[in-house]
This record gives sequence, structure tokens and C-alpha cells, in this order.
Amino acid sequence: MTLSTEKPLGHGAMLARLEDTAAAVAEQRAHRLAHAMLLAGPAGVGKYRSALWWSGRLKCSQRDTCAGETCRDCRQIAAGSHPDVTVLAPAAEGDALYIENVRDLIRLMSLRPIRPGPRIAIVRDAEALTPQAQSAMLKLLEEPPGFAVLILVSGNAAALLPTIRSRCQLLRFGLLEAEDVRRILEAHGQEPVLAARLARASGGRAGRAVALTPEGLADRDVILAAYEDIHAGRKSAIDELVLDLAARRKEGRPGLEALLEWQMRKVEASFVGSSTSEGIDAREAEAGEDEDPADLLQEAVRIAWAMRALDRNGNPKLVLRELLLGVRDR
Repeated sequence: MTLSTEKPLGHGAMLARLEDTAAAVAEQRAHRLAHAMLLAGPAGVGKYRSALWWSGRLKCSQRDTCAGETCRDCRQIAAGSHPDVTVLAPAAEGDALYIENVRDLIRLMSLRPIRPGPRIAIVRDAEALTPQAQSAMLKLLEEPPGFAVLILVSGNAAALLPTIRSRCQLLRFGLLEAEDVRRILEAHGQEPVLAARLARASGGRAGRAVALTPEGLADRDVILAAYEDIHAGRKSAIDELVLDLAARRKEGRPGLEALLEWQMRKVEASFVGSSTSEGIDAREAEAGEDEDPADLLQEAVRIAWAMRALDRNGNPKLVLRELLLGVRDR
């Protein structure tokens, strides 16, 4: 999805707080910003886009009339070429941010801004900072220049040092509503029917919805169908599904996370009891029909337990087999 300084969809309360801060600065009701913000929450929910939007609100020379990217400041922020806005991010997914990167950022942030408003640094995937880099970052947090604002964006705030977190104002972002994800997709040209399906499959993450393709949806449906076969006692090929789930985890394809989202949709459908209710499609309503919500929820807990066990380096085949045996024998 193209980067933009337009106001993101969703997260109304969080964005309202940021907007109020930017308005106060522009109207000189606040002479000093909080020098550090931490935008934390799940991946793919729009934290980084919100950081870009807020940077635009702080630097935009036409903020009362500019809707985003209609002025030089906003266009340059979206393009990554604004002289007062720096983005520090890992070179590639899974890469670290090192102490040298932070030292370069500290030198840059000590310079006075060229245009009105603060000098801004956005640290994307801040959890990628090594312990040494985080220690160096403390210098900027403890002795910030009066004209600098640091925005940390993290999908795993617990990976940051407590001393880092305590020196930032925290804004915690949650999952998006499916309707917001659908509107985001349609705004970027997605066909409405497919946008609705992608939104439901995204688990509240617009980034994941954008990455999903019709082929990705079909691949997700394969694992859901196999799981439902075992759930309903129609299939006993547990070892086959164990191998498939293990391979999906290794390859980054829909697996346990998709099963957990599906199971929670079944819980919702079992309460609502109608495929005509907003956000519930016919398959989910059918899968949750005549099921005890407590049983469905307990099954979701088992899936979540398996995900945590794998994150703690549990043996994938043993963990997955135990999960599926529990599903079959429930």
C-alpha cells in the first residue's frame, strides 16, 4: 500500500489525541511537545501510517486546508525526503538496528529544524534495536533537544527496555474493525466483494489484508477445511495436518493464527446465531451453529496455547499433534 500522510482509518481515540497535540502546537497553546511517543500494537494495524500522518500534522504548512499530500511538506514526508523528518528502519525484515544507526540519528536530531515545527525521527520496528542500540537511544530520550520529537513504532513493546518505555508517552493501538479494513481496501481500488472477504480474513490487520491474494485466501481455506474435518470427526489424518501446519509456520503461510481467528469467529457466530448479522458470513455461522460457545472458546484457548508453545521453541510436531488430538477427541 502506498505510503501517505492522509489520516488513517480506524483508531479514532488514538488519532484524536495526536490531532489535539498537533493543533495545540500549531495554535501555540503548547510550546513543548512530549519529546517521545511510543505507538505500540499488533503488526499491520496502521501504527506506522499514523506516525507519518502525525508528522504531517506537525510539519504541514497548510494544516487547516491540507487533507494530506497537497502541500510540499506532506508530499515529502510520504516520499521519505523531508529535510526535518527521518525514518530509521531495519534494512530488511528480520534485520537489527545497531548502535551505529542510533549514534547517527542522535547527531542528526541535534540539528535545528530547517522548516517550522520540530525535527522528527520515526523509529520503525523499534523492537529491532539491539540492547546496545537501546542503551544509546536512552541518551536521546534523557537529554532531548527542545526542537526534537522521537516516535517509536513497535509491534512488540515488551522487547524494549523498561527505561525506554518509561520515557515515552504510550499510545496502544488495537486491531482494526473489519469494516475499517474493508474501507481501506476499497479506497485503494479493491473490488468490494473481495475486499469484504479479505477484511474478514485479515484478523483486524490491514497490512495482512493487503498482502492476501485470492490465491492466499484459497490456501487459507484449505487449512480451515482440514481443521473442520478433524473438528467434526470426519477425518483422522492428523499426521498429515500436523506436517502441513509445521510447513506453513516455516514458510510464513496461514496456519495456527488463521485457525485461531476462524475459531473466534465461530464463537461470535454461535452467540449471534445468524449469517445475516453484520460481520458474520454464512460459513462462519454454519460452523458455529448448534455449538456451545464455551466449548468453542476452550478450543480457541488450546490453539493459543499451541502458538505460545511454538513461540517458546516447543517441538512443532509434538505441540501440533497434541492440539489436534484434543480437537478430535473433545
